[in-house]
Amino acid sequence: MGPPAGLAPRAGIALALCVLTANRKAHMAKVSPFKFLQEVRSEMAKVTWPSRRETAITTAMVFVMVAIASVFFLVADQIIRVAITFLLGLGG
Repeated sequence: MGPPAGLAPRAGIALALCVLTANRKAHMAKVSPFKFLQEVRSEMAKVTWPSRRETAITTAMVFVMVAIASVFFLVADQIIRVAITFLLGLGG
């Protein structure tokens, strides 16, 4: 019995990706640390940073959602505990 259908093409694709990745790494240009930092500063200047108000609102939303999720999972856990206790006859 031969290999499963579709295994050979997948193996060929994986091998091609490995070869291309290795080849690309071998030909990557060496960049000096000074040039790299210049490019980082240039890219950082393009970033649109959120305002203090947007950050505060987003943080508050995260805390509210965490609280809601905590209560939900507490209630779900208690319901499952009661159901399993009832089904196994361990309740008194």
